[in-house]
Amino acid sequence: KEDTEKFRVLPIGELRGNNRLVAFNIESTDGYHPAKLAIFENFISKVELKTMLKLMNVKYLLSANQLSNEQLQMMSLVRVESGKYYHNFRYIDAYLYKYLDFEPRVQFLSQVNSIKSKDHGYELLADPNFKVKTNSFINKEYYIGDDLFSYNVDSKIIIEKWSPNEIIIEYDAIGPFNKNHLLLLSEVFVPFGWQIDGLEGAKIVEVNNFLRGVIVPNGNHRLSMKFIPSDIKYGSMITYISSFIIILLLLFPMIKRRNERI
Repeated sequence: KEDTEKFRVLPIGELRGNNRLVAFNIESTDGYHPAKLAIFENFISKVELKTMLKLMNVKYLLSANQLSNEQLQMMSLVRVESGKYYHNFRYIDAYLYKYLDFEPRVQFLSQVNSIKSKDHGYELLADPNFKVKTNSFINKEYYIGDDLFSYNVDSKIIIEKWSPNEIIIEYDAIGPFNKNHLLLLSEVFVPFGWQIDGLEGAKIVEVNNFLRGVIVPNGNHRLSMKFIPSDIKYGSMITYISSFIIILLLLFPMIKRRNERI
């Protein structure tokens, strides 16, 4: 692994579902938790492949078959490597292709559109010329109008930490002080569990019917997001309460004996 960017690999054909890349710390679109994978499978069944590659931060495709020049041109691919790959208890020929229209793991959107429904959103995603930076959309309930979203090409993003349960990003969003920015993360949006820690005014929203976006305030900030499932949160509360009750039960006889002596 020589590429130091944040990216994913899409195994295609008979290599779908092969998670061997995880052993080399290489992220794959097939490496999702089963719950997220179900959402992903539903999404890719309704979206053009090239659009899915952009949205999912795919930089390389891994195939057991050689793709034709026509396929490479149509998909904006170039072959970068070939060799042997371990699959189904044997080594097979494999080919690695680089996607030339690669989109970063996290970015600011320069334009934000609104949709009336999921179906409306899929109509927009069906456009073969869909551009992430300018054609992305959110549900109308979160839409506050283009005049309130700002974008500057000189805005900066630094990924400090990226793990399944915690993401920390340092960013400098340049623009008018009274305008927000929409930060798009190439991560599956789930309506519950993810929480923003300490950044006032920030809000998690669904972008492009599938991905996680964050409306963030202008300026230089640290965005910290943690995944805290409600069952763990309530389980912790029950544990604390139970511990408190046990302590009271242990102390009660001691307090009672002391009062009796007095």
